[in-house]
Amino acid sequence: MKRTLSGIASAAIVLGAISPVAFADTSSGLTQGNPLPITVNGQIIAIPYEMVGVDSGNQTGFFPIYYFDEALAKLGIQATWNGVTHTWALTDANVNASSVSVAGGVGTGNTTVTLNGTPIKMFNTQVAKDPAGGPNAQVTTYMPIYYVNNILNALNINGSFSGQTGLKVYTAQPGLAVKVTGVTMGNGTAANPYLNATGDTATVWLQLADANGNPVANAPVSLTFSGGSGAPTVEQNNSYASVTAGSNSTYTAQVTTDANGTATFVVTGQGAYTLTIAGTGQYAGSSQTIYLTLANNNPVIVAGNTNPTVSTASNITQGLVPVTVTIPGASANQQVAFYLSGGNGQAHFDNNQGSQIGQAGTFTVANTSPSASAYEEAVAYTNSSGQATVYVNSYYAGSYTVYAVSGSNTVSTTINYQVPAASSSTSVAGLSVATTAPGQTAVNVSSISGVNSGSYVYVAPLSSTSSAYDSVLTQASVAYSLQTASGQQLSGLKVADPGVNGGWETIATLPASATAAGATVQVSATYNSNGTYTWSINGVQVYTTSSTSAAPVFAFTVSSGGQSTVSSGSAKATVSFATAPQTPAYVGYLSPNAVNVGSSSQTVQFTVYDTSGNPVVNAMVPIGYNTNSDQGLFITQVDGQTLMSPIGSNGANVYTPIYLGNTPPAGAGYSAVNIPGLVYWTSGSGTLLAETNSSGVVTLTLASNGVYYYNQTTSTNSLTYGYPTTNSTNAWTYFGTSSQPSSGVVYIGSGAPSGYTTAAGSITW
Repeated sequence: MKRTLSGIASAAIVLGAISPVAFADTSSGLTQGNPLPITVNGQIIAIPYEMVGVDSGNQTGFFPIYYFDEALAKLGIQATWNGVTHTWALTDANVNASSVSVAGGVGTGNTTVTLNGTPIKMFNTQVAKDPAGGPNAQVTTYMPIYYVNNILNALNINGSFSGQTGLKVYTAQPGLAVKVTGVTMGNGTAANPYLNATGDTATVWLQLADANGNPVANAPVSLTFSGGSGAPTVEQNNSYASVTAGSNSTYTAQVTTDANGTATFVVTGQGAYTLTIAGTGQYAGSSQTIYLTLANNNPVIVAGNTNPTVSTASNITQGLVPVTVTIPGASANQQVAFYLSGGNGQAHFDNNQGSQIGQAGTFTVANTSPSASAYEEAVAYTNSSGQATVYVNSYYAGSYTVYAVSGSNTVSTTINYQVPAASSSTSVAGLSVATTAPGQTAVNVSSISGVNSGSYVYVAPLSSTSSAYDSVLTQASVAYSLQTASGQQLSGLKVADPGVNGGWETIATLPASATAAGATVQVSATYNSNGTYTWSINGVQVYTTSSTSAAPVFAFTVSSGGQSTVSSGSAKATVSFATAPQTPAYVGYLSPNAVNVGSSSQTVQFTVYDTSGNPVVNAMVPIGYNTNSDQGLFITQVDGQTLMSPIGSNGANVYTPIYLGNTPPAGAGYSAVNIPGLVYWTSGSGTLLAETNSSGVVTLTLASNGVYYYNQTTSTNSLTYGYPTTNSTNAWTYFGTSSQPSSGVVYIGSGAPSGYTTAAGSITW
C-alpha cells in the first residue's frame, strides 16, 4: 500500500528520525523517540514515548494503543483491543457507521478497525516494549499515528500532531458547527434548502468552539431569521426564546450553549426562512447561514438566490437562479405552471444553460392583482419528492416576481437582480471627518483633533474636494480601513440609515477582531441595486439598511486617547482623540485685555479651559456671535494664518475672511470657510470653530475696515467696510456691539455681556 506522507505523518517522521534517545528491545524495528503529550480538549491525559518505524516503505510515528483508547474514552467513544484477532473495536451510539468514510478506503493490513461492528479501516500495527515501563516493561501494540488521525477526522474529531506539542485532539472545529434534523430533504444551501414538507418544525443543533477547538460553554448565540410567513418560534430546553421583529421581515432571537458548548433548539414556522446563526462578543466572527423551508403540507416556493448579480455577455449564467416549488403529497409528473412578471419583461425563464424557454403572453393567474396581465410562462413537472424547478435569468437590474400555480394553489417569490457592486478605488476623492453628522454635502476636513474618547466621529466619502463643502459619494460601494492607535480600542460604530433611530443604526455587536487594541478594522459598505447598503466588519455582515436613500457613511468612537486613521483607496483622514474628556467651559485670559481695532487690524489671544481648569489643547472650540443683525467685524487670520480658500471657477486661493454678521457683504462669492485643522464657519450659523494650539490658546486677527473678500460678481477680491450692530450672547465667547454708528465692542469671556462681570477682555472698533 503506497501513500504520500503529509501533515501529521510528516511531522512524526522528522522528529522521530532525528531525535532518538534510546533503542527498544524489539524485533519490529521501532526506534524510541522523545516523550510527547496526548491532549484532549486542552487536557493532557498521558505523555507516552513516540516510536518511529517503517510502514509501507515510509517512516512514520507510532503510539501505544492503550493511550489511544484513553483519549477516545474522553470523547465518549468506547475502544477495545482484541490481540488475538487484531481488531480495534470502536463503539459510538451517536454515529451511523455506514456514513463514515476513512481517507484511503478500508485498505489492507494486519489490524482491522471496526465502528459499531462495521469494518472501516485496516492497517499494520507493530509491537515493542513501552519504554515508560522500565526494565520489566511488557510488550505492547503500537499504532501508526497517520491512520489513527484519518479515523478521527472521519468521526468529525479534529486531531493534529507535531514533534514539539505531541497529539492534540478536539471534539469541535474552531468556530461554529451546525446540524439540522427533522427535515425531509435538502442540504441547507440557497439552491437546496432544508425542507420539512409535511411539518412546520426543524431541530437545529450547534456547537461553538474557540480558536483551539475547545467548546465554549454558557455562551449566547444570536439567531436572525428573514423571510417566511410571519415570526417563527424558537424553543430550547422546553422554554421559548424571545423573538423580536425587525425591519424587512426579519426576526431575532438568542439561545445559549450548555457545558459542552452545544445548543439544541426547535424552530417552528411557515414558509422559506434564511437563518443566520452567529456567536456574540469575542466569538462574533463565527457564523453560518442556512436556508430552511417549513411547508407543513402547504406548497412553498424558494428561489436559489433572491439577490443575484445580473448575467453579462461574458457570463451568460451568472444571474441564472433556480426556483423550486414543493407540493407536499404530490405524485411524480404533476404539472406546475410558472409565471414571471415585473421589470418590463427584462427577465426570462431559461434552461439550466441560460437559453430562453419561456413563452410571453397574457395569462390569468389566480390570487394575483390584477389576475390577467402580461406574464412569461413556463411549465415544469414534479419529481417523486413533489418538487418542480424552473430557472430565471436576467441581464438587467430590477425586481421580478415568480408565481407557481398548481390546482387552486398559487405561491410566489421575488428576485431582486443587482448590478455588480462598484469599486471605491477611484471613486472616493477624499474623506470627511467631523463630530457632527453630514447631510448631502460634508465638510472637506481630513484631520480633526481634541475629540473626546467616547464621542462619535462621522466619516463620509467625498465625490470631490474642490471646496469647503463637497458632495457625499452615493450609489457606490466603499471599503474603509480603520487603524486604531496602540492601546486604543474601537468601542462603538454606527451606520447611516435615514428614518431609522434618528437616521443612524448602532451596530450592537462588533467582532472580537475589530475591538482588539490597535487593530486594523475593515469596514465596508456594499451598494445594492435597490438603493440599500450591506455593511460588513472584517468580512462579517452586520447590517443592511432599510432605506433606499442611504449613503456609505459611518461613525465610530474609541475607548481612549490617541490618533486613529481612516483610509479608502488613496483617500485618508486622521482623528486625534483626547485621553480624557475636554469640554470647553470658559476663557481664562484675553491678551491684550482691551484693544481698539480702529482702521487697522488687531490680534488677540485667549486660552480655553475645561470644567477641571485644564487647557483644551489641539481642539476645535466654539466661538459664538450675534446673527440677528450686522456688525461690520471680520476675522481675517486664525493662529496667524490668513484666511484664504480655493474658491471660484479656477479654484485659486482667494481671500475668505469670516464675516461676523447675518448678511454677507454684497457680492460675496462664498458662505463658508473651511480650512482643515484651523477653522470651520458657515454664514448665519452664529458659531464658528477655531483650533486651539498645544497650550489651549486661540489667536484671532480682527478688522473692521479695509477688508478684502472674494466678490462673486467680478471674480476678484474686493474691498468692504464695517458697520454697527447690537449686543448679543452665544456660547462662552461673545461678539456684540453698542449702538454707536461707527463703533462696537466685542466681549470674550464665560458669562453674559450684561454687566461684563465675567468678561476676560474686550475689543472695540
